[in-house]
This record gives sequence, structure tokens and C-alpha cells, in this order.
Amino acid sequence: MSQGVVHHLTHPLIQHKLTLMRQKDRSTTGFRTLLHEVALLMAYELTRDMPTHAVEIETPLERCTGTEIDGKKTVFVVIMRAGAGLLDGMLEVAPGATIAGNLTYSGPNEATIPAGAVEGTVTFTERVDDETKAEVSKGLSALAPLAFFAGLTWKVIAYLMAFVTGLALILLAQRRMAGASSVIRTDTGPVAGWGALALLVTPLAAGVVCVTVIGLPLGIIALVLWGILLYLCQLPVGLLLGHLILGQNKPLESKGFMIGSLALGLLILSLLRAIPVIGFFIWFATALFGFGAFVVNERRLMRAHRAGDNAPIA
Repeated sequence: MSQGVVHHLTHPLIQHKLTLMRQKDRSTTGFRTLLHEVALLMAYELTRDMPTHAVEIETPLERCTGTEIDGKKTVFVVIMRAGAGLLDGMLEVAPGATIAGNLTYSGPNEATIPAGAVEGTVTFTERVDDETKAEVSKGLSALAPLAFFAGLTWKVIAYLMAFVTGLALILLAQRRMAGASSVIRTDTGPVAGWGALALLVTPLAAGVVCVTVIGLPLGIIALVLWGILLYLCQLPVGLLLGHLILGQNKPLESKGFMIGSLALGLLILSLLRAIPVIGFFIWFATALFGFGAFVVNERRLMRAHRAGDNAPIA
């Protein structure tokens, strides 16, 4: 087991260079240059009293004399404390240096490490400093009112679109809308069964049909119609909710009463769907009973028409 020695070092020139570093941007070349100079000064101060001997160094240009430290190989790790987070997260491996083992470090950015400098594996963990966290938190706080307003605006628009669609159906097909809403109360079991079949099985069957070349157009048409009905499912359910609140014993004969019931029911559905977690189950129940209401009501109207009722189906 090797032993480590920690030296606390200070020097006027080092202090001066640190002062200059505080005046520069960390991303500039000047900052990096000053950082290298400070590291070299600290290494020099640490090694100047150590025993050394002269060695001959062969360079491409000439032969010269250098200095080598006596004894065991020594590893110098220069740790600078500059204050104010000046060097926070900065790691640099000097050219020619080697690390005989693994290197694990963390910081806001990944360091540039020369190839082959680390004999083992290099593990980097990204770390976000407190200043960055504060800036992100401040930015999110500033966006919170805007996000709330945007979400509220979208919900209002979605409500108005659904109401206008329901209004058009009441004006154009009052009998169908009233019947689809009523069967949810009178035939709840069949409505739920047909709703599950239409909601879950139809897209699967359409997807299977789309696999074949001949059935591709039919599958696409089926999926489009399924999507339209999925959107319209909220209308009979909303009409039923409003009807139950405004007067469940009053028949759905007046268009004005139906419009008022639809407006109130859609508003209640919009508020319930906005509740976290519960909103999904509200949406699913709406789709289930809405699909079933359309199917059961259409079957009832077709049976009445075949039985000799010549009244218009709408």
C-alpha cells in the first residue's frame, strides 16, 4: 500500500494568477493557460527540495540534460482551491501523464483526457451545480403561470369544440341524440357490453384487415370512423349527466332543454377528466358507455324501422 503526503502550498505568484483567472471566462483559452501555469508552479514548488539526478535526454534536434527525481516514482495530484467555484468540476490530465488504474470523476462537463493516459476504465458522472439548478428552477417557476394558462385555454377550447359538435347533432339529429342518451339508463348492461366490443375489438380487427392489400382501404376507413365515434362518445354521456341534474323526469323533447343539459354535462366531464389518475377512468367509462349508446340506439332504431315505423330515424 503506497502512502500519500499532502502539502498545503501558497505562493504570491500563484495567488496573483488565481486573481487573474477570476477575471476571465472559464471557457476561454486564457483561463486554461493560466490554469496550466498555476499547476506547473505548484508542481515546481513541491519538487524543488526533492533529491534529483541529471539524465541525458535524446530529442529529435539535439541531446540535452534533464532532471529526474531520485527514488520511487512519485505521483503529483495538484489540487487548487480558488474559491467561488472557480475550478468546480474542472479536470485536466497533463500531456504525458499516466494513471495506472481506473479514473472516476464527476462534474458538469466531461473532461478531455488524452488517449492512453488512463490504463484502466474511465467513469464519468454528470453533476449539475447549485447555480444551474437554481437557474433551471427559476426558469420553470417563470413558465409555470404560462403553462397553466396554456393548459386552461386548451381545455376551454376543447370544451367549446365538443359543445358546438353536440349542438349541431341536436339540431340535425335530435331523436338520435336523445335516444343514445336514454339507452345508457334503460339498457345499461347491453350498452356496456356493446361499448366494450366496439371500443376494444374494432381497432384490433381493423388492424388485422389492414395487413392485407385488399382490406387496407377498409381497415383505414374503419379506424377513421372509430376515431370519430371515440370523440363523439362524450356527447350522449354528457347529455345524460346534464339531464340527471337539471331534471331526470323531464323528457328530452325540447331542443333548448337538451342544449342546456349538454352544456352542463360536458362541463362536468371536463372537470372530472382533469383530475389526475381518476381522469383516465372517467375517460374510459365515457368511451365505453358512449360507444355502447350509439350501437344500442342504432340497433333499436333499425328494429323499429323494420317493424313498420316509417318515422324518420333521425
